[in-house]
Amino acid sequence: MLEFYVGNYRIDMARSQIVAQDDILSMEPKVLQVLLILAENQGQVVPHDVILNKVWPGTVVGSNAIQRCIAQLRKAFNDDAKTQRVISTHPKVGYSLIADVNWQTELASINNQEKAAEQETEHALVTRVFIPKHWILILAAISISIALFTYQELMSADKLNIAKLTPLTATDNKELQPSFSPDGRYIAFQRYAGSCENQLWAKDTLDNKEYLLTEEVGIYGTPRWSPDGSQLVFSSVSHCSKHQVLEGCEELRALSFVLAKSSPQATREILSCENKDYHSPVWLDNESIAFFSREGEQDNLLTMSLTDNKISTLYTPQKESLYSLDYSSHLNLLALSQFDAVHNFSLVLVDPVTIETTVTALKPDEMHKHNKYWRLSWHPSQESLITSAGKSLYTVDLDGQLTEYNFPAMQNIYGPRYHPQAHSIIAAMGTFDPDIGQLSWSSVKGSQKSENIVTKQQMLARSTVNEYDAKYQPHGNQIAFISNRGGSSQIWLLNSADTNSPPNQLSYFPADKEVNSFVWSPDGSLIIVNSGRGLNLLELNGELTPIKRPVDVVDIYHASGESQLLLKVIENNQYAIKLFNFDSLDLKTLYIGASQKALLTDQGDLFIIDDKLQLNQLVDDSLLPIADFKETKSLSLFQGKNNNILVTDSHSKLWQFDVNSASRSLYLASDKKMGRVSDILLNKSTLLFSKMVSFKKEIVLLN
Repeated sequence: MLEFYVGNYRIDMARSQIVAQDDILSMEPKVLQVLLILAENQGQVVPHDVILNKVWPGTVVGSNAIQRCIAQLRKAFNDDAKTQRVISTHPKVGYSLIADVNWQTELASINNQEKAAEQETEHALVTRVFIPKHWILILAAISISIALFTYQELMSADKLNIAKLTPLTATDNKELQPSFSPDGRYIAFQRYAGSCENQLWAKDTLDNKEYLLTEEVGIYGTPRWSPDGSQLVFSSVSHCSKHQVLEGCEELRALSFVLAKSSPQATREILSCENKDYHSPVWLDNESIAFFSREGEQDNLLTMSLTDNKISTLYTPQKESLYSLDYSSHLNLLALSQFDAVHNFSLVLVDPVTIETTVTALKPDEMHKHNKYWRLSWHPSQESLITSAGKSLYTVDLDGQLTEYNFPAMQNIYGPRYHPQAHSIIAAMGTFDPDIGQLSWSSVKGSQKSENIVTKQQMLARSTVNEYDAKYQPHGNQIAFISNRGGSSQIWLLNSADTNSPPNQLSYFPADKEVNSFVWSPDGSLIIVNSGRGLNLLELNGELTPIKRPVDVVDIYHASGESQLLLKVIENNQYAIKLFNFDSLDLKTLYIGASQKALLTDQGDLFIIDDKLQLNQLVDDSLLPIADFKETKSLSLFQGKNNNILVTDSHSKLWQFDVNSASRSLYLASDKKMGRVSDILLNKSTLLFSKMVSFKKEIVLLN
């Protein structure tokens, strides 16, 4: 049994413990292996590679694995990165143990060896005299079985095996962002009253009673419980657009759960927003919180004392954006997810005391490696987190590796969080349900004014799953669209001449190569499909031919000419718009930067809808906002006649923009609500759109 002292702390390697008087700290074995190496070289600098080779032989891990071990050791020894009384950091080199080391193993080892030899001799004599040989084998087998059973029980004690799903809310409203109170009895969550507006509610899991917490309808963020369960803190925004884009600044507010159980409460201001936005607050203790701030394009992780309102900065990313935040009181670590310009995500761990920080790339599987957002939540007693993507639940280790739960789900999972005792998970589940519709119009006789146009709307493809991006076949009667009817995003075909006939599935891409976008070829003989960031030619008989391309393709904006595509791609870790000839494989860069939609006109003018849904024209390599659309959220772009472009907005209006005169006119104002327009046939006075039919989400318990 190997034991030694570091200062006044006794290190028990066999039990993986650090003992200080009556306080016993159980440690991860590799943490104490790092300590043992430093103790064996007390006072000397041990390089990073030496520690990695000895503690993780034959395994590829980053230096952040050592940093996490050092952070845990410093916490156990009441040391920190500033004073470094026990462990000293040598930047970019390694670490050294500067505290005294007292080895207690030599005499104990000799005594133990002698006792072991005596016991072995006595045991051998007893065995030879009293126990038959076949009984020895039976007893040995029983001992091994008991040991294996005990080991498996210990290993699975904290492992969640999901066997059932229990709905906890049953209203026509959507509910999101649930979290358990510290004692696990109550669940706080958002219940929406519109597209953006919501109120905060709580549910008692013992008697199923619900409590309305907020007095007024607002736009409240995720409610987070104080450690004593008496308070909730959250962000609040003044208003948002019809397309659920938050507008106005975000501030931090709170309410008393104790008072709200008696009657709904007015929220109180914690931190008002002026030139900065504040969001994603979490409690560190009952008197302090951590949260994100954003000023311009710069994000920061801050802490605030609620006793004196003092604010401190813990972490500032270089160019990344911060997305989710959670705190583990067990590890005293903040976990952040951050993403770069093309949504590559990283896990960031920050010690709020020492401000030590590690950054590790998230490593999702093939199914969700291009997922745009990862929301992380700590396990209450382990060094792991939980997250979700689509219909999948994942655990995340501190090296950024994602492991999927074996849990079949029919609906998407949102914002999972553990119960404080880790025996269940709370989450929101639900689906988006947009359907494909067609709008046709005709003018009142003798009038061409938009207000005298009569419109007729019909739904072409109705289901309970996601269906969108419908496009007319050039020179044919087919309508192609993307649907999840078969369990994953695929291309389906509908006969526009016989809309009563059911659609047929055309593509069968594997689940990890789902369809993102597509366009018809100009002659209508085939479809060019973007799936899994690749390009494919899809024949109408289902035959598939991959197209070689030198870049990752995110979106196909439209076909240009006979064999050219306007693409949104990722190159050199940034978004770009390129013109791609899939015959010659030539690529021409037109614009570098983010975009939602783009159109290259017949005359070579490039128009771009940016991330704020504003319409711009590319002039001399710079985006020039179109003045007539500054107050309008633009959704789609189409080529019109005579160097005109057609622009649809969030108010079901279709505008015609004359590129030559830089002026717009209202082409069509529908009295029927549409969603995003996906194709227009001016010669037939029809267009296709996807309309949200339902957006159902409810709180469920997984255990």
